[in-house]
Amino acid sequence: MSQEISQSTLRFVINKIESILEEYPQHPYQVAFSMQELRKKLIAQVLKNLPSRDSVIEGKKASDSTMDSIHHSLEERVRLETLIRGSIYHVLRENADWISRHLPQDVSKP
Repeated sequence: MSQEISQSTLRFVINKIESILEEYPQHPYQVAFSMQELRKKLIAQVLKNLPSRDSVIEGKKASDSTMDSIHHSLEERVRLETLIRGSIYHVLRENADWISRHLPQDVSKP
């Protein structure tokens, strides 16, 4: 059967990533993930590690109400937040050399 990422799941994950990133310092986190290449890697990392019942619908597209109900349980929200926070650090570690070459230096430091 074919597999595809539900658009509502993708939207939900992107919104959650943006919300969580707002809690992090501007430099280096928000600046790093404002770069499209790293943002795409972060989204891919999160989607890759979502439990399959959340991220993939086999054979047909899920309705928005079906996917939204999955994300409303407290346990699922906490699991997703933990996954996103871990993915932020994973992507930063995996791309540290690239980031050091492309990330503007923090001008607020003396």
